[in-house]
Amino acid sequence: MSQTILIYGESGAGKSTSIRTLKHEETFVINVLGKPLPFKGWKNKYIIKDKENKGNMIATDRSQNIVKILAAISKDLPYIKNIIIDDFQYVMANEFMSRALEKGYEKFSEIGQNAWNIIMQASSLREDIKVFFLSHSETNETTGKTKIKTIGRMLDEKVCLEGMFTIVLFATVVDNRYCFCTQSCNNIVAKSPHEMFADKIIENDLSYVAAKIDEYEKEQDISYRKEEDNIATIKTSEPAEPTDEYKTKMINMVDKCADLEALRIIYNNLKENFAATNFFKNELAGLFVKTGKQLKKEKEEECNLDIPQ
Repeated sequence: MSQTILIYGESGAGKSTSIRTLKHEETFVINVLGKPLPFKGWKNKYIIKDKENKGNMIATDRSQNIVKILAAISKDLPYIKNIIIDDFQYVMANEFMSRALEKGYEKFSEIGQNAWNIIMQASSLREDIKVFFLSHSETNETTGKTKIKTIGRMLDEKVCLEGMFTIVLFATVVDNRYCFCTQSCNNIVAKSPHEMFADKIIENDLSYVAAKIDEYEKEQDISYRKEEDNIATIKTSEPAEPTDEYKTKMINMVDKCADLEALRIIYNNLKENFAATNFFKNELAGLFVKTGKQLKKEKEEECNLDIPQ
């Protein structure tokens, strides 16, 4: 599974600027507003993708397009290691404004579902891909709590976006330095795995963040392998099982899926990475069947997932 990282903060806090340190040869930008990137030389590094599939940036605010682009990058662009979605909240905001004259509350559920689909797709790409979601923040006037900006309470009641990420960094300015907060403090929502970052405040440098994620995950893998090597009965030819954290994440992803098309996308991506594992064969495949049948029953749609019955 790919790694998803949420980076949010006020406008001008250095979110988009943090892209500058990534290797552009390994990075693809989904530019939701089609705005210029805020650092020198960006035009030479990030070229709008053309009909011949040349370029590493595309401008779109349509959630369905973003889901398809993420899948295509994972499948067809093996050299891409980093994907940027900037500014993510405008995927929701632009859809809301385009549907502002629609009556009723169903549109809020649909907008929430579309945002959820993007995050779920981003979480099920190639294992070597990191997807950075850059978004704006908002502060509740009553509680003083700062969180990712959405389109209001109607959406917040349906989905907690921060809860869908293991790593949430808050972009801010401290003593004229552009920084990321790695842990929650002073009513600011931020989080990262235990001991991934040595400090609660780090530079706004996505290259550094990506390197620390790799370092953290490799250290965990090495420790895990050393424990396995001490077991005489281990079969080295067996496929590596996902960690318990990933298992829980995948189960929740499938169990909470409310859309057949999204379920198909998740299934195809997880099957590609984990089909040979006991976890997929014994637990996940059956859950896909159960969820698909339930969605088919609820929505009277045909479930065509290629899952063993």
